[in-house]
Amino acid sequence: MKYRIEIPEPCHEDWNLMTPQDKGRHCAVCDKVVVDFSKASKQEIINHIKKEGKICGRIPLQYIGTDLEDEKIRKSFGLNGMVATMVNLLALTTISTTIA
Repeated sequence: MKYRIEIPEPCHEDWNLMTPQDKGRHCAVCDKVVVDFSKASKQEIINHIKKEGKICGRIPLQYIGTDLEDEKIRKSFGLNGMVATMVNLLALTTISTTIA
């Protein structure tokens, strides 16, 4: 699933004047906690959006206006895949021997 962070009307309140809170700062003008995502990964931001829906947060500029995709766990073929393939090939192969 893709998420896009758009800020049609950015907040003009001073972050440094807001009251510190556990996960960010409290904005007295909006009477909301502004979550600090300044050091969050894309996946952490997505997880918060999934849990809370609309958010009020301090977002890194590189995430604004771009698509954030939910990271999928990818299984690499790697060594496990090669071993499984070899075992399957050996199971399908019949060896014929002739005794003279």
